[in-house]
Amino acid sequence: MNTNQIHFDNLSKNSFTIGIKKTSLFTRILLILFTSLFFIAPIIGLIINLIERNELRIGIFISFIFFWLIALFLGRLVLWNIYGKEIYFIDENKIKYCSDFKYFKDSFKEIKNIDLNLEFEKVGYIEDNFGVLLIKNQSEYLKSAIKVPIPELRKFIAEINTTLNNT
Repeated sequence: MNTNQIHFDNLSKNSFTIGIKKTSLFTRILLILFTSLFFIAPIIGLIINLIERNELRIGIFISFIFFWLIALFLGRLVLWNIYGKEIYFIDENKIKYCSDFKYFKDSFKEIKNIDLNLEFEKVGYIEDNFGVLLIKNQSEYLKSAIKVPIPELRKFIAEINTTLNNT
């Protein structure tokens, strides 16, 4: 199965990926612009203070931390909107999940591979016809953050249930 957003990563079908639909070019440029602005702003403030020969105070360094933390958050948002995907690994005992931002990954989350139930949850407006993948057992669950068209989710769930029942 090789669709727009969901695909198996190899022939043994023990892992699959859900990729995002890239946002518009305007949105990505705007995010990159704001990220750059928040990264450069405290440097410009420091240079202006040095040119005016003002004494350095703790506020300058606090502004570096504040602005760079916002830039880090916006940088992750930029990477997610360009390269974001969720990777699922199916093992005999558990299913592992992580979010991949291309240059770094979130920590792995996992649930036991016992009495699994795959379903989807509708999200957004009804006319948009989007949903997210929900994998759960008796006590734990993994919920995707990526919206996928519901027909694609239905097709994928049918195929993955066949794969899980054959192992």
